[in-house]
Amino acid sequence: MQRQESKYFINLDGLRFILAFAVFASHSMLGVSLMAVIPFDFLKRLINVFTSGHLGVSFFFVLSGFLITYFMLQENAGTGSISIKRFYIRRILRIWPLYVSVLAFSFFIYPTIKGYLGYTDQNPFRLIYQLLFLSNFDNIHVENLGLVPIAPLMISINWSIAIEEQFYLLWPLLFILFKDGKFWIVCVLIILFCWIFRLFNHADGAVLYYHSLSVISDMAVGGLGAWLCLRNRKVLRGVECLSKTVIVLIYAFGFSILMYSDLWLNAFLNQTTTRIIQTAFFCFIILEQNFSTQSFFKLGAAKKIASLGKYTYGLYMLHPIGIQFTIIAFRYLDIQRDQNIYFALLYVAISFIISIALAFFSYHFLERYFLEKRKLFYKPQ
Repeated sequence: MQRQESKYFINLDGLRFILAFAVFASHSMLGVSLMAVIPFDFLKRLINVFTSGHLGVSFFFVLSGFLITYFMLQENAGTGSISIKRFYIRRILRIWPLYVSVLAFSFFIYPTIKGYLGYTDQNPFRLIYQLLFLSNFDNIHVENLGLVPIAPLMISINWSIAIEEQFYLLWPLLFILFKDGKFWIVCVLIILFCWIFRLFNHADGAVLYYHSLSVISDMAVGGLGAWLCLRNRKVLRGVECLSKTVIVLIYAFGFSILMYSDLWLNAFLNQTTTRIIQTAFFCFIILEQNFSTQSFFKLGAAKKIASLGKYTYGLYMLHPIGIQFTIIAFRYLDIQRDQNIYFALLYVAISFIISIALAFFSYHFLERYFLEKRKLFYKPQ
């Protein structure tokens, strides 16, 4: 087998950080605070897009599907097979150390801190579901019981990690079953099946948002994009040769779907179909950033933002802790976050500083150790 060089997508580092910040901005109420003082509808809608946790997580899913599929295809082309064992070990070393650490803090240390400060611990989540990466079903359970107001954010965000882990478990098995050349069929079938699932469950908001069969099509869209670019030269060439005008028009159409989704839903589409269009747009952004030669801007050029990409996982997992400590501090100082825009922005700034500091320490003193170990489990090419 001919050796293939592993590709590093430098433009995705900045994109990861932007997506993680969107999730943080949603949970810290940045968008809500800004939209409350901005009178222009267009700006409100634009802010809503860039501070939407829902869109940020969905985009993350598409990105995961693209990257995992791309590197599986690349490994298979270089060696004639993929090592499931090595794949699982690499994923475990990347995800589990920080995830288990946050669970330990959330279920055992944080309740002690709350008790010391005089607060009652309220946690409707079940540890066994979190440990088995079934927390998305735990979220459905909590929402159906009406316990969301008392559900700790630092645990409720784990549902997306559960989806990722379920995807990591399933994807290489399907790849081996269907083989490289037919893997596009897997992606299309999953997209179609999830569309039907959402159609039949459109009235259940919790199922639509958290259920594996509702959202795993996002990964399949990313996977299909990766397969087409690696296995269909015409598609890759088409992306490479897109003119700036066409790129701008696609971005304009895509953002119109995101910004005016309520109008599109009322006029032309339903919620199940809109998700496919949104994720297809996310996939286009990934392909355009990675392969287009006529891009009007590459995120890799924003060096400072790109340099923060390595802290993305830590920022995602730890920002609820940063936000929670800011809430406690504001209560202690008797400051009302929603009193005015200045206090709201101060609340966001302090939350972000704490969160990025936690992500920095997590990466350098926990994650990096296991990332170095992970290098031992890349298959020689």
